[in-house]
Amino acid sequence: MDGQIFYYCVLKEQPFERLWGNSIEEIFKGLIEQSEVFVNYLKDQKSLNEFRLVKTKNLDGNFHQFELIQHCMNHSTFHRGQIITIGHQLEFKKAPSTDMLFYFIERNKLFTTK
Repeated sequence: MDGQIFYYCVLKEQPFERLWGNSIEEIFKGLIEQSEVFVNYLKDQKSLNEFRLVKTKNLDGNFHQFELIQHCMNHSTFHRGQIITIGHQLEFKKAPSTDMLFYFIERNKLFTTK
């Protein structure tokens, strides 16, 4: 989650800022709100070829905006896999699929039943 916020802030060229607390409810609400803001930012862009500077303790370089977006999405995928791996190690047997296509199918079911 903080990774998504970090890359959004890099794209917007603004300081990193997390605006919600640590309860589960606040985190989920923040995730939804921040994801909507991220999507709206992307919709408003005419080009994603501009460079953005990323400077952290481990990384220092200029990247195209589209590269940062792709990295952000891959980063999220990596963490979904980590969650499933931890669940398997704890012997959870009924983990939901974390594949994005399955998510889209379930999401579309919600929209078509309304």
